[in-house]
Amino acid sequence: GLTLIAILVVIFGVVTPVPPAQAAQKVKITVYLAALPVKAEAKQSSYDRDLFPHWLSQNGCNTRARVLISESLVKAKTNSNCTVISGKWKNQYDNTVTTNPRSLDIDHRVPIAEAWRSGAHSWSTARRARFANDTGSAHTLEAVPAGLNRSKSDDDPAAWLPPRNRCDYARKWIIVKYRWGLAVDKYEKASLS
Repeated sequence: GLTLIAILVVIFGVVTPVPPAQAAQKVKITVYLAALPVKAEAKQSSYDRDLFPHWLSQNGCNTRARVLISESLVKAKTNSNCTVISGKWKNQYDNTVTTNPRSLDIDHRVPIAEAWRSGAHSWSTARRARFANDTGSAHTLEAVPAGLNRSKSDDDPAAWLPPRNRCDYARKWIIVKYRWGLAVDKYEKASLS
């Protein structure tokens, strides 16, 4: 069952594929939440953001640019270095629209420090890099207004939720934690429930 899959993810460090959208609609998100291991968070004493190589380049564009390009509501324009210079983005969590890419941060739905506390402290550097640059799921990274991202900091849903569409945010959080085999603590799980 799903619980066994979640255990295998934690033990062997594989990324659990999230089912296609049609299949995911048939599985209640509570099933994924129930499959997450519940553990106290690891201490942060050895945490260092640099242990998660992020914004890596692929095909000439770094992760930030790839997210901005994929989420723009119009065709995003880039310069010769693949820096995004224009586009249009709408954020569902505070209902803002912007055409200025410099006003956006790329949010790790599950912040890097939270991932560390939830199991990534035992990962290899290569696995941490895959997590920090995960464009294989639309839920892991998202362009958001800088102020919103900074107010979230590295909090989990027990301490921070967006101003709007909180259930959608929680659903995507659960999917990311499941995809990467990360644990939840009891307060986080209660908030997500």
